[in-house]
Amino acid sequence: MRHVQAQLAWAGQGEFVMIGDVAMSVVVECYSGYKADERPLRFTLARPGKSDAAPGTPDDPAHRPAPRTHEVKEVLDQWYGPAYKCFKVLADDGNLYILRHDQREDIWTLDSFRRDGEAASRKAES
Repeated sequence: MRHVQAQLAWAGQGEFVMIGDVAMSVVVECYSGYKADERPLRFTLARPGKSDAAPGTPDDPAHRPAPRTHEVKEVLDQWYGPAYKCFKVLADDGNLYILRHDQREDIWTLDSFRRDGEAASRKAES
């Protein structure tokens, strides 16, 4: 198992977006059997703060959301590109996430997030 980190931005209320180098850390722990990083097992989302941040600002450690580790309940889909793999996963919080692994750079990113993935999954099955 290995841990890989990527950068995202916190958009508030459980939403994450890519904005340059504004940091939201994504750490993915994978199952590695026949190949490295075969599938994600769990991932952690955290917003790092700045030690010199002014009190009350978004970077103030007191106002950061706590890091959250999500267990992958199910890999719903996966697809490949020339140098990346994507995994659509249902996490233990019931939400859907699309995690992308850039194999050249060995970087994981959160490409998409959708609330209430379990309900969406049940609806798709019926």
